[in-house]
Amino acid sequence: MNLRQATPEDVPAIAKVFIETRTRCLPFIVWDYSQNVMEDVFTHQMAHMEMWLAELDGAVVGYVAFIPGEVEHLYLLPEFHGKGIGKAMLGKALENQQGEVQLWVFQENRQARAFYERNGFHMEYETDGQENMEKTPDARYVCQL
Repeated sequence: MNLRQATPEDVPAIAKVFIETRTRCLPFIVWDYSQNVMEDVFTHQMAHMEMWLAELDGAVVGYVAFIPGEVEHLYLLPEFHGKGIGKAMLGKALENQQGEVQLWVFQENRQARAFYERNGFHMEYETDGQENMEKTPDARYVCQL
């Protein structure tokens, strides 16, 4: 497995991982975003956050995006769960952070919640989801570094 910083040329692969992972792992979310829409979103986000890719045999299988104090995205294709790739991506996001780091996870995403809890995060509070784009109940997790 190789971790490398994403470039603008990686945006289509990032969008593909995002769409496929959400579709397969988060069936409780109602959303309808095309590859083109998500490429536009990630092109914009890349200017404001650091993004790293996880590659296996040259194929992008996951990505992590972060800013100081927050992990914004961590998506990994489900067939690669449980192989240490997610932990490596989270480690990259945390490596130069200091103090409190937060992230948001959907309440129903029990697998992700357990992953973050195993990796030093604890749930601070839950919301009804009315403030997020998906209008789906979520939870704020924090970790002190």
